[in-house]
Amino acid sequence: MMYVSNTFNINEDRTNEWLMWMKQSFIPEIQKNEIVKNIIFTKVLVEEEMGGNTFSFLIQVPDMDALEAFEQTYSNNYLPMMTAKFEGSFVTFRTYLEEV
Repeated sequence: MMYVSNTFNINEDRTNEWLMWMKQSFIPEIQKNEIVKNIIFTKVLVEEEMGGNTFSFLIQVPDMDALEAFEQTYSNNYLPMMTAKFEGSFVTFRTYLEEV
């Protein structure tokens, strides 16, 4: 299995709104993607020096081809949805993982 781990740090003043949006809009939209096998959404319990709240969003796909296909969809469709709604209120980075 392959995974895309997206880590988000959200400004404290937008965290509750962002969490509600993630649960009601963003995650359900990604779950419609047939490539996605599972999603794990967690809060990082380590305080960041920059402040805010940090969350990890782990998306499971079956193989590298699926990972590449999902990444195209994510970059072109999903991330722009978040940016349009929360621009300037979050930072993010991605990590690609393989189950061993």
